[in-house]
Amino acid sequence: MGNNGLRILLVDDDKDLLDLLKYNFRKEGFQVKTVSRASKAIAAALDFLPDLIVLDVSMPDGNGIDVCMAIRRISALRDTFIFILTAREAHSSRERALETGADDFIEKLSGLRVLTNKVNAVLKNNFVIKNGVPGLASNELVVDRKAQVVYLNDREMAISAPEFEILFFLMQN
Repeated sequence: MGNNGLRILLVDDDKDLLDLLKYNFRKEGFQVKTVSRASKAIAAALDFLPDLIVLDVSMPDGNGIDVCMAIRRISALRDTFIFILTAREAHSSRERALETGADDFIEKLSGLRVLTNKVNAVLKNNFVIKNGVPGLASNELVVDRKAQVVYLNDREMAISAPEFEILFFLMQN
């Protein structure tokens, strides 16, 4: 068994995507469980006790953000990493997901490689990506997570979204 038995729970109503992710994560050495309904996610998480949960934001029987909020209230799952997956970029959904305890918000269009890389960074390499952190500061540099803004010497810096994510990640690690 690779990756020291690290477990991933995948929750999405798209069976083809679940099969693809399951195949790829198993190939990386993770134990994987899949669930196709939001209503079954919490019971599956309590049974499987995953290290990371990937939740689709929008499923016919529920919302991944609501499931995330419920999971954050369960002590046995409180420290489980949660990634929210979405088919569309909606700033309000991203903000709400991060405010309710999700550790990352990933567009499906970004591709499987982005998700796999982020999972590996968190689980295999023990890097910590906590997007629930409202902001970070170091000397004259301030990173405001909620507003997605960076200040250097009290001046707002113009940086792209990928640059923001890299800076936020590096400041945490």
